[in-house]
Amino acid sequence: METKIRTLGVLNARSFSVDLDEVQRQGDSITRRLVIRHPSAVAVVPLIGADEVLVVAQFRYAMGRELIEFPAGKLDPGEEPATAASRELAEETGYRAGRLDRLLSFAPSVGYSNEIIHVYLARDLTPSGNGPDEAEISKVETMKLARVKQMILSGEIIDGVTILALAAYEWSGARV
Repeated sequence: METKIRTLGVLNARSFSVDLDEVQRQGDSITRRLVIRHPSAVAVVPLIGADEVLVVAQFRYAMGRELIEFPAGKLDPGEEPATAASRELAEETGYRAGRLDRLLSFAPSVGYSNEIIHVYLARDLTPSGNGPDEAEISKVETMKLARVKQMILSGEIIDGVTILALAAYEWSGARV
């Protein structure tokens, strides 16, 4: 168990903050911890038919390249995860879901972040009338589930959220 003594500094960014805390550990030793405070996020498995999904291509600055992912994004202040999932699906793919089901929630980086990612399955998709946000998304593609799995195993898809979201869909046994 660790107890915060004080916050030594805070870095505020657009979508998260980082605290540098001084903490007391069991046994009376004192150390420092960095904590990323994040508003949490959603990811969506957009199901098209029985064996196809929508994926998006997006440039990820930290990785220095474009990645293939499921639609995802952070929650706005006070926003419910299901609302954020619907919004992100529309913004990133140009589709709306007739049915949206929660698959799971997980903490991707418990050692240094309080972020929770909520994963949803979107079914009965229809065009929203708007295309994807071109400043963010370079391509939306329909892909067979078998191809997504193949790309994960070959290292072409490396996004952990996408990998876990696909696994959650498979574990759920959900079908069209």
